Amino acid sequence: ALPIWNALIFVLIFAGTLYGVFHGQDIGELKDALARCRTDWLVCAAGCVVVFILCESSALWLLLNTFGMGLRQGTCFFSACIGFFFSAITPSSSGGQPMEVYYLRKKGIPVSVSSVALIVMVVAYKLILTGIGVILLIVRYGFLRAHLGKLFFLYFIGLIMTAGAAVFLFLMVFRPSMARAILIWGMSVLEELHILKNREKHQTGFAVSMDLYSSVSDQLRKKPGVMLGVLAIMALRRAALFSVTWCVYRALGLSGDSWLTVALLQAAVSICADMLPLPGGMGISEALFVRVCASSFGDAALPGMILSRGIGHYCQLILCALFTMLAL
Repeated sequence: ALPIWNALIFVLIFAGTLYGVFHGQDIGELKDALARCRTDWLVCAAGCVVVFILCESSALWLLLNTFGMGLRQGTCFFSACIGFFFSAITPSSSGGQPMEVYYLRKKGIPVSVSSVALIVMVVAYKLILTGIGVILLIVRYGFLRAHLGKLFFLYFIGLIMTAGAAVFLFLMVFRPSMARAILIWGMSVLEELHILKNREKHQTGFAVSMDLYSSVSDQLRKKPGVMLGVLAIMALRRAALFSVTWCVYRALGLSGDSWLTVALLQAAVSICADMLPLPGGMGISEALFVRVCASSFGDAALPGMILSRGIGHYCQLILCALFTMLAL
């Protein structure tokens, strides 16, 4: 029932997004603007999407091999595709990591090991976005106020929630006792709700898993270079995704703004939408793009949004869906 409910939510939000984007627009002008795009820059945008996926698979490969799992790059690539697909179709991107854990378990990776690896990747990814958000708030405060208007509060909320999630997950990895306490509490709640039975039996297996979880965390603490490597890969992953917008900007024949300017505009949109309970940030990401990126895209803001979100999110969603079907 839950997958059906998630699918229904996704379809409804997607339909609402399409209506919001195209309602009242001159479709002929949109077609003309899209037809004039430079194909070479659109190919570059698609290449950035591939780099985005490869960065996650590379970070996962680095972490799992650090823990002695010896997993192949191809398996990590499939895992990255599964993570993106289920994150994109579930509220608050909540389904991605659990499905990756499930897939990796089928490949022989213990849940405690894959959980640590995936949490570390999420921490790094959110820390990078938090750092960008703080810098943007300091150096471009007036710009953000002017372009976000009444939606400026979303930037603050998104930044605080992203930073809070990063800190909480960081403690989950590097303070195993905290993770143990939270999971024991969760099991108690499930038992009280009559969802979990034979708690003593589950706790026995849980204790073994937590011992392995603690061992993996200890390995990671002793290898700070690995965490720095993951941070570097995740920084490249963010840059690749933001570069999709830059490639679209150039594909539309626009110039005058630097890569950094356009990338920071996309970063502002991501910060606002990242933690909202919407599948893949649908709806709000499109609305914010047109509003925030108008300073660079001008009258081409709508075609820019269609191409940027189309290539960077929806085409990637279709690609990852195909790989997900192959993997599962």
